[in-house]
Amino acid sequence: MKGRKPKTRVYKLFHGTRKSRINPREPVPVGAIGEPPDWLDDVSKAYWREVTKTMGRSWTAADRGPLEVLCKSYSRWRQTESELEVKGTTYYPKGVKEIVIGSTTKLVGETRKRPQVAIENMYYSQYCRLCAEFGITPTARTRIIGPKGFIGEDPILDDL
Repeated sequence: MKGRKPKTRVYKLFHGTRKSRINPREPVPVGAIGEPPDWLDDVSKAYWREVTKTMGRSWTAADRGPLEVLCKSYSRWRQTESELEVKGTTYYPKGVKEIVIGSTTKLVGETRKRPQVAIENMYYSQYCRLCAEFGITPTARTRIIGPKGFIGEDPILDDL
């Protein structure tokens, strides 16, 4: 779908949108988001708790599925990143030859990117897209206008 993403009913109320432009029959999910599911690994669970502690007050039980995917993609990105830190991002599929020219030794051979690099990029892009959906990134948070007196409101801007 082209254009900017539609705002939810709550955000339209915060922005002061005309009542005729607000959907009165928009579904409103209920229930707290709760604890992370058991099937998530330790890194995913820790990320779940960290994110819901700081950002999750407006999230409900309906947001559990996408949040599970967000936490799992973060965990898998971290796993492949640590794997690449150990192995490096390239390898020599046909071996490597040492050539000595004068007093310097050069390694000669065809280098290729490890498959983990593509996997890491996939998980990272999935993670970034979901962060933007949840309003976790700094630029996504600039589009959210909270109620007057919310935590984190900058009183310096009132003086301007």
